[in-house]
Amino acid sequence: MERLRTKWVGAHTHEVFFRDTAHGFITWAAATVIVSVFLASAAEASIFTALSMVIGSFIACIAAALGGRQRDEHI
Repeated sequence: MERLRTKWVGAHTHEVFFRDTAHGFITWAAATVIVSVFLASAAEASIFTALSMVIGSFIACIAAALGGRQRDEHI
């Protein structure tokens, strides 16, 4: 399986964790903008959309951090 980036050898583990989490958040933010453009016409579903975006943000950050940690442990 191909990775988006290689392991950072000289970086501190806290910096790697922060960068992986930030990558997940930026990915979530870009997806949110794209989805919100398509869902802008559905005003009654806005509360569910907002709730799903908050949950998606949390999951993306955690998944990026866990994926980065797993990558670093197995390389």
